Amino acid sequence: MEITVFIPGLHGFSEEIPADNLHQQALPALSRLLSKSSRSKHLFNDPESWLYQQFTGDDLSPDQIPVAPITALADGLEVANQYWLRADPVYLYPDTHSLVIQRTDNLELSEDEHRSLLILLKPFIEETGAMFFAPNPQRWYLRLDEEPGISCHPPHHILGKPINEFLPVGSGQREWRVLFNEIQMLLNQCDVNMERDSRRQVPVNSLWFWGGGYMPDIRKPVFAKMISDHPLSSALCQLSGIEHASIKDIQSLHVDQQTVYILDDRLFTAIRLDDARGWLSHLQEIEHNIMQPLLTGLEQRKIKSVTLLTDQGDQYVCQNADLRRFWRRLRPFSAWHMQ
Repeated sequence: MEITVFIPGLHGFSEEIPADNLHQQALPALSRLLSKSSRSKHLFNDPESWLYQQFTGDDLSPDQIPVAPITALADGLEVANQYWLRADPVYLYPDTHSLVIQRTDNLELSEDEHRSLLILLKPFIEETGAMFFAPNPQRWYLRLDEEPGISCHPPHHILGKPINEFLPVGSGQREWRVLFNEIQMLLNQCDVNMERDSRRQVPVNSLWFWGGGYMPDIRKPVFAKMISDHPLSSALCQLSGIEHASIKDIQSLHVDQQTVYILDDRLFTAIRLDDARGWLSHLQEIEHNIMQPLLTGLEQRKIKSVTLLTDQGDQYVCQNADLRRFWRRLRPFSAWHMQ
């Protein structure tokens, strides 16, 4: 069995976390894998671009990837040969000079709230000529008859940043920014948000447009199974017929699976949220739940090799025979951090 693990954000937080704090982290499995590995370079520094390349062969930047039709098809919608755009519910909160986007996966909309917002928004949005779909509480869509003439940013790439710098740009930006503002006004005083406010829940006060494009050709990747909690990974695996599992199910690895890819982007998300404490906590979880089982598999020769990728372009390859390289002394993780 050969395992490839992509952990973007592994070399993050150069100043926020003192070297002494990192040195105190007990990361024996990760430290041993790094110390015994052969180091080289790889091409990808973003999890979405890496994922997309595995399933399509195309190299695109995150804002170019047509996430909308991929996840729409996985959500059971008929995408055909039409242009799709994500229009996800978000919470924007006021900062000093602008509105700031909060992470979009913790709104916890109930079924009734989801249905009420769909009833409110669908006729309003469809007056523009777009078709509105909300198949689940987190992923909402617009189907368009033609390209909108805008470039958009994925919301998880701009967490905690002023949205004024990341609004849609392009030949169609004026009408889309107007629609963006009108939707905010419609949502501002709606019953759902008034009730959420009374329960001290954050409101759904905007929709964020992103991930637009046409459905690409999805191919079968080189691996037999992917383990990841990234939403794009589950959609791509579903459409290509590849087995998919959550990070918490990493113990489900079987020797007969020749190649397995793992993507864990929790450190990447913590960096975007400027959450140093969360980064350290996730680092410990990765050590115990991913690195330790992989090291044990190498030691027992159930795993032939482990390839660790980072978003800094580093590639570390450790074969089971490499663990016996006594001349490669063990170095603590702090020695590898920010190299």
